[in-house]
Amino acid sequence: MLYAIFAFFGGAENALPTVMNWLYYGTIAGVGLGTVALAIVWVFQRDMVYPAAFPAHSRERVPLPSQFGMPHFDDIRLETPDKVVIRGYLIKQATDEETKRAPTLLYFHANAGNMGHRLPIAKLIYDAAKCNVFMLSYRGYGLSEGRP
Repeated sequence: MLYAIFAFFGGAENALPTVMNWLYYGTIAGVGLGTVALAIVWVFQRDMVYPAAFPAHSRERVPLPSQFGMPHFDDIRLETPDKVVIRGYLIKQATDEETKRAPTLLYFHANAGNMGHRLPIAKLIYDAAKCNVFMLSYRGYGLSEGRP
């Protein structure tokens, strides 16, 4: 077997430098590809960790609480100190008296989608606990401005 390898490279004295060249340039190529891969992860890390545009159209289409049987709600706009508008829903009980008596649950949705995607869960809590629900879309999610 060694005889065939040495013969391929033109003799034993030529085999070692050729193998060393393959190892050297292979290592250089591997390190280069690894560096490029890490650079891509670094540049796109925010989009990978905070998928604000997933699922498709979640930045433009946000369902309303009234579509889930909660007709008494306010569409809230909060302005941050850096002038970014954060959108939220305050889902209230049927009457002003019930709204004042009921506790209010602060509901932050998960890492993808928008607050409208969590309205079925908010409806379950709203009905079971008889509470008001305040939910908002994070900066850069749903109809809220900015970037995550």
